[in-house]
Amino acid sequence: MLTIAIAVLVAIGLLAVFLNERFEKESNGFENGKEGSVLGERQEYGIPESVFVELPEVPGDFNQVVELYYAGKISADYLSEAYYKQPEFYGNFKKDGLKQWLEPAKDRWAVNGFGITPASQEIKLGEANTAKARVFIYSSFGVRTFQGLRLRAEIPEELKEHLSIEFSEQEFLLEPNFPKFEKEWSQAVDVYFKAKGSIPEGRREIFFSIANPDLEKEKEWGEKYNGFYFNATTFKSGERVFRIILNVEGKV
Repeated sequence: MLTIAIAVLVAIGLLAVFLNERFEKESNGFENGKEGSVLGERQEYGIPESVFVELPEVPGDFNQVVELYYAGKISADYLSEAYYKQPEFYGNFKKDGLKQWLEPAKDRWAVNGFGITPASQEIKLGEANTAKARVFIYSSFGVRTFQGLRLRAEIPEELKEHLSIEFSEQEFLLEPNFPKFEKEWSQAVDVYFKAKGSIPEGRREIFFSIANPDLEKEKEWGEKYNGFYFNATTFKSGERVFRIILNVEGKV
């Protein structure tokens, strides 16, 4: 009966907890807050330690490394899952996320929502004819369901014959983070660019959107999670969710 009730609420649009973060509005501001370790800070949150039990062990240099990353002084490639799977990695956790546990809603469920960071970045495509970028995708704080999605690159018409784009993982499942953070609530995705022909120098804006996973995967996940699975695109399909500016240096 609970599954039916949730489905009905979604269908008529009454279950309104959508935290999708569009690239135009995203803030990457990491706030270190208090001095000391993340584990020390968590003792002051006022929520059970069991909320974080499935996450990797927090590195001792977490605060320093994350500050360096958001300051643009180290590459995203340096960050292992021990960093990006911690909710404190995302600048909106302390400001907006914690209240999902401190003041959980009693009249609704968060069934859909995700965030992507960085929402915009610029990389160089040089003489090697290749480039790579990394983004982090995570379930919005308070989401209780499993969400399937597929990433899609919008290659400009004038570049379609000259540029290929591949993903380390194009189709995947985001796990919930409420009432506790599941292991795959946050994931890293690498985006690979390769020039297939001559591309004049200049800056090219590439947008990325989300789509439903393949029907086979959608069916598999729907059966496995029995009413707790939703497509991440349930309410917005085809929406642009991040962009990468490709800076072509010299004629590739």
